[in-house]
Amino acid sequence: MLELLGAPCVELLDSLRHVSVDHDRLRTLAAELIDETPLMPEWEHPAFPSEPGDALDSVVWLGNALNFCYWVEDEEEMWSVEVGGKREVDAFALFGALHNALQSGVDLGDGRFLAGLTGEGPEKLFKGGEGTLPLIDRRIEILKEIGRVLMSDFDGRLENAVAAAGNNAVKHASFLADTFPSFGDQRELSGHQLPFLKRAQLAAGMLHARRVALGVQGMECSDRLTVYADYMLPRVLRHEGVMIYSPPLAEKVDAREEIEARSQEETEIRVAVVGASCLLVDIVSTEKPLDGLRLDFMLWRRGFEIDAPHHRTLTTDY
Repeated sequence: MLELLGAPCVELLDSLRHVSVDHDRLRTLAAELIDETPLMPEWEHPAFPSEPGDALDSVVWLGNALNFCYWVEDEEEMWSVEVGGKREVDAFALFGALHNALQSGVDLGDGRFLAGLTGEGPEKLFKGGEGTLPLIDRRIEILKEIGRVLMSDFDGRLENAVAAAGNNAVKHASFLADTFPSFGDQRELSGHQLPFLKRAQLAAGMLHARRVALGVQGMECSDRLTVYADYMLPRVLRHEGVMIYSPPLAEKVDAREEIEARSQEETEIRVAVVGASCLLVDIVSTEKPLDGLRLDFMLWRRGFEIDAPHHRTLTTDY
């Protein structure tokens, strides 16, 4: 499935109506990246278990099942959780909340617990959270869906599903999307089916990188994952002058107006991110090894150094 993503995104770049790619700026950015060391993300953070095994797998899988849409309206406070003695927001808060729950005795791998999340169940998973966590009801439903699938197909245990997903990163991500409907993340544009699979790819890539960092075997074919089409990378590529929005789209993004999920504009943003990133990988790879996983991390880190708006889309895909 994923192998059908990169090429059509590159092919579609010249026909997009709302987003364009400046190839001169793309080559300039590629030259800068050639001078950097392409690092593998290690995810060395208290939000994640410090040993490989079922605990790590459950935090990464369930965390990425819920790893979407943290932005809030300007008058609201972003959701946060104390993790390792520090108040965290965004994804680290979500992963950290699950890790906190695991450390307090919650069995994250128990399909029966997940499927029956009612009453105090959600509080056990999101204990200590402050602020607004968007789409909280949808997040609970996703966990319940995962629990039901575990109960029906994997003897009620998440570790059985992780084993069935295998050790090939591309197949692992596709397994998540095929097995758990909430991981599905596809768009259609100009007759092309585009399996972005942001959260499923990130789950596979994160497990691979964290396992390698902990000194155990990673996943095969991790170099065939694409970048993760989310909020951060288009923000960075636009700031770098690589992605250019049409005036109406630029006005919406800069005014922090919501852009509808699965709209032409939103789909084109994601296509341009993947397409431009594939071209960056091709250029940089003529000088030094680079793949989508490492490029994503390089660009993601740049995102924390800039002050620029990202597009706002209310979605469970990213």
